[in-house]
Amino acid sequence: MGLPKSESKNKLEYGDYQTPRDFCHIVISLIAKEYDPSYVFEPTFGLGNFLDSCRETFKNVATFYGNEINEEYFEKYSANRYTDTVLYNEDIFTFDNRNIINAIGDKPLLIIGNPPWATNTKLSIAKSKNLPDKRNEDNLKGIDALTGKSNFDISESIITALLKGYEKCNVLFAFLCKTQVATNIMKKINEYKLRDIKIYKFSARKVFGVDVDACLFTAKSSNGPKQVASVYDLDNPAKELYKMGYKENKFYTKIDSSIKDGRFFMEWHSGVKHDLKKIMELEKINDGLYRNGNGEQIELEEDYIYPLLKSSDLKNNRINNQEKYVIITQKHTNENTANIKQTAPKLWTYLKNNEQYFKQRKSKIYSNKPPFSIFGVGPYCFKKYKVAVSSFYKNPAFIFVSSNKPTFFDDTCYFISFDHEDEAIITCTLLNSEECKKMLDSIGSKGSKRFLNKEILMRIDPANIIECYDYERFKKECQALTLKKISKETFDKYKQTILDYQYQDENQTH
Repeated sequence: MGLPKSESKNKLEYGDYQTPRDFCHIVISLIAKEYDPSYVFEPTFGLGNFLDSCRETFKNVATFYGNEINEEYFEKYSANRYTDTVLYNEDIFTFDNRNIINAIGDKPLLIIGNPPWATNTKLSIAKSKNLPDKRNEDNLKGIDALTGKSNFDISESIITALLKGYEKCNVLFAFLCKTQVATNIMKKINEYKLRDIKIYKFSARKVFGVDVDACLFTAKSSNGPKQVASVYDLDNPAKELYKMGYKENKFYTKIDSSIKDGRFFMEWHSGVKHDLKKIMELEKINDGLYRNGNGEQIELEEDYIYPLLKSSDLKNNRINNQEKYVIITQKHTNENTANIKQTAPKLWTYLKNNEQYFKQRKSKIYSNKPPFSIFGVGPYCFKKYKVAVSSFYKNPAFIFVSSNKPTFFDDTCYFISFDHEDEAIITCTLLNSEECKKMLDSIGSKGSKRFLNKEILMRIDPANIIECYDYERFKKECQALTLKKISKETFDKYKQTILDYQYQDENQTH
């Protein structure tokens, strides 16, 4: 059954997933085992279920504080007229924390809640006022800041503001959030003064009806930062599953003492970005004749058209039955596109006929660039042999791709390219090893929409993997994966080259 219009608007505008009362009781009961607050503050109280559950559980609370930007929710909960409760109808990003800090002194405070599960992009689309000041909190540079990586979660912004705003108080923080939000906080844990950090995973499908990795994040204020969090299942909170945090100055989503990472010996690249799927991506009808995403049939020169693979193609190993193609207007970023007019006049006419769509692209990366510009192109794109992987899936499969005309990937994929087939095949085999899968499970971004990113892929060290191989093991796995045969001499030469690279890299590091 669909949501009422007003409720649907709240879902969109505020990331409004109200916490059921029974689940509030589960959370509060867990907290009550180790914490007895004198004050409680819920910064985005919504229907007030957490406040009510705290009132029922904690008997030594002098004052309950609550803030809620939604006036309808605020008025409804205010109607209870609790004499021990102080409520505010304000934007949490401009809320004056001194209202509470000056009143509580050094008494124990519980800050608890379920901040809205939405990104600044979604709230901007909804024209919401429930937004913090626009800022690049992670100091992203260049293309990362311009292509959407600067999109941030409102829940994370609220939680981090509270961690900073109340860091000098005697406080226990407890927030329901996406696991990725908790992970992002842990990645920047040195910015906060926290201890006893715990993450309790639970099923958001059962509680909220949404398919997302979610958790209860709890931490106590401290004089200095703790770099590691213990991770539990909320259904079995007594048994630690693993730890998340820093080991030897490197971040792990799952700390494993047997894991040793390093640095990849090549540069991983993301696929091509154009932001015009219906215009730039084509289906081939026959030689020179294509159909675009708008259903239009167009006759085009072949010179600028290349095979295209996407995440789903890599996942399902659909690399031999080529169905998709993409227009590649440049061989490197910022290349002048005017020569297309002379070398491919049919394509130029097609691009000019759709020029309005190119001008409507919102990303700033296209500003002040040649007409019909794309991104994610360079000499590495035009090599025959590649190994590619989707960024989406938590059980990544690395695929060997070979084609007479270079294959391109969309920007949900990452790839490395090779001049020699043997090197690509050996690398692909190592990347699909159990050792590599264990490594990625330890550092992959589990709660994120994209499990892999360039930073994670660059931490894979093939030298650490190939040390576990002799030729017989490699030959068996290589043939099963790629149906290719590599000689022992070639394998041994590759292995020595990789080990020499690791040795040189370690010496330069030290």
